Amino acid sequence: MKAMKKSLSVVLALIMVLSVIVIVPTVANAGSYVQMFNIYGHISDYNNCRDTEFSLSSKTTVKFTFSSAYGYCSGFYRLEVESDSGKTVLSETGYLDGDDVSYSLTLAAGTYYVYVYNNDDSEEESELSYDLYGYRYYNPPKNPTKLKLNKKSISICKDAEYTLKATYSPSDVTSKIKFTSSNKSVASVSTSGQYGYVKGKRLGVATITAKMGNKKAKCTVVVKRTYVQMKSGKSKNLLNLVKKVSGYKKAKWSSGKKSVVTVDKKGKIKAKKHGIAKITAKIKGRKYTITVYSYSHAGVKKRLITYLKDHLIAPQSLKVGRVTYPAYNSCRIWFSAYNRYGERVYDDIYGEMKQDVMWITW
Repeated sequence: MKAMKKSLSVVLALIMVLSVIVIVPTVANAGSYVQMFNIYGHISDYNNCRDTEFSLSSKTTVKFTFSSAYGYCSGFYRLEVESDSGKTVLSETGYLDGDDVSYSLTLAAGTYYVYVYNNDDSEEESELSYDLYGYRYYNPPKNPTKLKLNKKSISICKDAEYTLKATYSPSDVTSKIKFTSSNKSVASVSTSGQYGYVKGKRLGVATITAKMGNKKAKCTVVVKRTYVQMKSGKSKNLLNLVKKVSGYKKAKWSSGKKSVVTVDKKGKIKAKKHGIAKITAKIKGRKYTITVYSYSHAGVKKRLITYLKDHLIAPQSLKVGRVTYPAYNSCRIWFSAYNRYGERVYDDIYGEMKQDVMWITW
């Protein structure tokens, strides 16, 4: 019977020798212990040692925790930790009986070797199944070593939006990113995690800065394009649109379609007829574009009737009645036309020009 028990212990020991040592780096929170390794082992009179190794890149507090395997195994052990120079930095003995046992110490940078021995000196046969966990104390850095944005400069329109993305390293920095604008009246920015949402407000230049800890990354935002809507025959000074641009008083003005809109040297425009023209202000070598939408009652009415004919079943039957102009860029038409049954029906339609788009209410 004793020989059978001894054979069984040998077999169990051989099985445990083949068990795997698991090295498990875990995600750290600020000021927490991070698991380095986990050994599941079995020590007995015939298998009295298990070992593993770990490395530290800097002086660090480490902790070793013994747990009885399955929560009920008990027995004597000796735990030793040696440096790569062979110096013993930890030597502890104890008895596991269901409760966890932990040891903590501070170690310098280097490689260390962990050994677990059977420490039962009695003549009785002894064996112990256990779990040994190794942890290192980790305090994530407050400041990143690198911080950059996906763009160094961008050009956008008024009311347009652009998303900047900040990337940094190491990935576990505790500081938060904050985006700011040097000129909120030109370009605003809001922060959401590592993203900065930029919106063009008016013509000009602004610097968007992403700050994380003691690091900064910058992107130059140029709001180069905007637009105005006006009634044909009217005049307007565009100087106010560029006054946030350095040197705006010396701007050189030009019109891309003088038959629709003209501009003088001081930035004053005159809308001559229905249509679209691009006005350019060249300031310190940089061009800013103002698209002018000039509306006339005749032009708005024509656009609305074109839409109406495109959507009638019998456009040739269209008869236009009363026409009103609630605003310089809108028109209401009362009309009649045949429906799908050949019956003449009466209705009205309202259209409003917004930039070059006709918004319809029918």
